[in-house]
Amino acid sequence: MSEENTSNEVVLRGALQDSLDRNIKTIKADRAAEISEDGEIAYKRKVEDLRTSLNKLTRSRNRTLDLSPDNSLSLLTKNFNGEEFADSDMETSINIRNAEIAFKIGKERYKFLFGKEFV
Repeated sequence: MSEENTSNEVVLRGALQDSLDRNIKTIKADRAAEISEDGEIAYKRKVEDLRTSLNKLTRSRNRTLDLSPDNSLSLLTKNFNGEEFADSDMETSINIRNAEIAFKIGKERYKFLFGKEFV
């Protein structure tokens, strides 16, 4: 709220009138800041989701290498299927590579769009 002096009278002005009286440049700057902030928040969340997905895939692939999940002194060879293992490992590895590419692109675009390093 602001005050305006007109010939010894004090007129109180509300926020709406103050907002309407702002010049176009200020209004555009405010809108641009709001749009940029909304876009940055959404983009950052997407890139964080990409990083989380990549981490989960990597952990999943590492778990498949544990052939004795119950006991560190034994190997479970009777239930091991080499073909299934190879297919699963290859599929997970390809998914990891795709996730790495998506994450890298997401970070690069974040920097380009918002002028900040993704942390």
